[in-house]
Amino acid sequence: MKLCYALRRGVFYPSPKDVFGEMPPREERRRYLPLVKAVGFEGVEVGVDEAAEETQAKDFADEIHSHGLNVICVRAGGALAHPLAGERARRRLDRAIQYAAWTGASVVNTAMVSPATDPHGRGAERRGEQISQGASRTATESDFVGHAKYLREAGERAAQAGINISIEVHQGSIADNS
Repeated sequence: MKLCYALRRGVFYPSPKDVFGEMPPREERRRYLPLVKAVGFEGVEVGVDEAAEETQAKDFADEIHSHGLNVICVRAGGALAHPLAGERARRRLDRAIQYAAWTGASVVNTAMVSPATDPHGRGAERRGEQISQGASRTATESDFVGHAKYLREAGERAAQAGINISIEVHQGSIADNS
């Protein structure tokens, strides 16, 4: 079993910057990554760098390797079948598959969270409420069919590169626990 550190949030002193899901700035990683290794993690989950070219992705993976770690998982995400956000989510998933191939990651993780339909309504914040906008309870059969179609297609592309796709159970997603 591989243990993977899934970076979600952090402020890396002396920087006051708090950016969700990003690795610390390069100058801070030389102190940060040895700590991740010392805790016992074998690798890291990183967000897909949608702007990276192959050389940049491989250089990033080499930097991670230099600290005794691997890029194990690349994080994508988004509601694949959503009428407004779906196209971007599908492009992001495809880009994550490519980025995983370049960095040597064996997994692409996706949470199919959709935008809130009513930003001021119940469940828009997706925490501490009995309803979560975009969740399976309010999804239609066509939502499930559409997501399955796009996941199947992406899974075929990922398999050709030796990459697995995992689906993260997440609030605001049709893959949730409601």
